[in-house]
Amino acid sequence: MMNQLKESFKNALLSCSQDKDNFDKASVEWELKKVKKTGYKGIDCICNKRNIQKLCFIKNKINANELICGSDCLCRFLKHIDKNFYFSGLQSIDNQNIPDPRFVHLIYNNKIIDDWDASFLISKYRKKKYSFEDEFNKSRILCQVKLALEEKEIEFK
Repeated sequence: MMNQLKESFKNALLSCSQDKDNFDKASVEWELKKVKKTGYKGIDCICNKRNIQKLCFIKNKINANELICGSDCLCRFLKHIDKNFYFSGLQSIDNQNIPDPRFVHLIYNNKIIDDWDASFLISKYRKKKYSFEDEFNKSRILCQVKLALEEKEIEFK
């Protein structure tokens, strides 16, 4: 099953790439443009996996073609794209932990949080103990981020 998904992904990517013969060369033509978390809404990855939950919109830097793939395929087959901070940031938010500063900058640039919230999260990153007020602010901000991520596409600029 995995080999079939891999071949489907590679064939779809190659068909939309400038280099149509060499997957390794073709794969570096692509960059991550945005990600959207979804529920099970019937959207399929280019590998034919059904009902993906994290839609990754990728764009070819040479010919401007665009594709949608799942986060599993993005991580597995397009290893050159720096995306781990994003997915670990989502995990941190889900676990009510403060995410990596790169993730904080990303959600700030996407206007999910304001200046004060971004400064607060960055200043509290890796802290183990919080005052009551800091715990309240952390929970408020992370809840706001989690709700916003359910509705908004995150653009990588």
